[in-house]
Amino acid sequence: MLDILSALVPVFGIIVLGMFVERLGSLPRGTPAALNQFVFRVSLPALLFYAVARKTPEELARGGFAAGTVAGMLLAFALGYLLCSRGGRRNGPDIAVLAQAGSFPNSAFLGLPIVVSLLPGNDDAVLAGGMVSVLCLAVLLVTMARLEAIRKGGGLSWRVLREVSAALGRNPILLASVAGVAVSLSGLGLAGPVAVMASMLGATASPCALFGIGMVLAAQLTAEGAGCPPESGGGGECDPEALSPLARQVVVNAVKLFAHPALTWLCLWAFGVRGHWLGMGVLFAAMPTAAVAYVVAESYGAGARDTSRAIVVSTMLSALTLFGAVVLLRHLELL
Repeated sequence: MLDILSALVPVFGIIVLGMFVERLGSLPRGTPAALNQFVFRVSLPALLFYAVARKTPEELARGGFAAGTVAGMLLAFALGYLLCSRGGRRNGPDIAVLAQAGSFPNSAFLGLPIVVSLLPGNDDAVLAGGMVSVLCLAVLLVTMARLEAIRKGGGLSWRVLREVSAALGRNPILLASVAGVAVSLSGLGLAGPVAVMASMLGATASPCALFGIGMVLAAQLTAEGAGCPPESGGGGECDPEALSPLARQVVVNAVKLFAHPALTWLCLWAFGVRGHWLGMGVLFAAMPTAAVAYVVAESYGAGARDTSRAIVVSTMLSALTLFGAVVLLRHLELL
């Protein structure tokens, strides 16, 4: 128990510190956005590149882990969609956004620091986190496809496919992972200065990501709530047939924090994943909702308030649920 607390308390402690600093206004406006962009575009890609490039091609062959992780996400998305739509009776854009919130884990900014803290010195933790972060794009693609289908009353258009493909081609995490795989396959290894630089930048990823999460949470908690705007979707709050705001939060957070890791466990097991890779996959799935879910919701004008609340609530609840998950996984000798 004490070793679990010693790994988790510093992680959530940095988040709380970030919230405190944001509330005090000690740093300039725009710091949370700049800090998160630095992590997303510089330090996290450097960390993943360094971890992947040092692996052999045999060590990178984790097809079962990838398949089980994606299957768990898609099943969680389907379950969230079914519950939020009341068995298919409602099919507004807010339903797709809520389903995304229940299946898109914060694997990069929160998952990596936690798993690395629990498995110090284990490069597989960084590799697993990088894989999950890239595989989360599957949920993003499904969500966007559903939103476009609802918006146009048809199927997935070529325009959406081009936009998603272009976004993937610019994704720093995906590009860093591909570059790392290329170095691994080449057998040349990393040059000394490049390895040192990547390692130094990668070391800043965890603390900066956690501090940034705290600042963003503080900003969300203090933001004034807006009413249901016209023609915005509004998360279904003005629809008498929709679930109540409280019911939506209960459903989304129950799917994200409990159903998603359970479904991922079953999928990983079915694909033959065992040992600490199974434990890491389940733990990454148990992470709270990622902030990317809000970006999608705001872009499509659907369910933005509900998604913002889900990010805050799931992150706070995860301080307890993650502790329980780690205790269980340690008991089963999977971490």
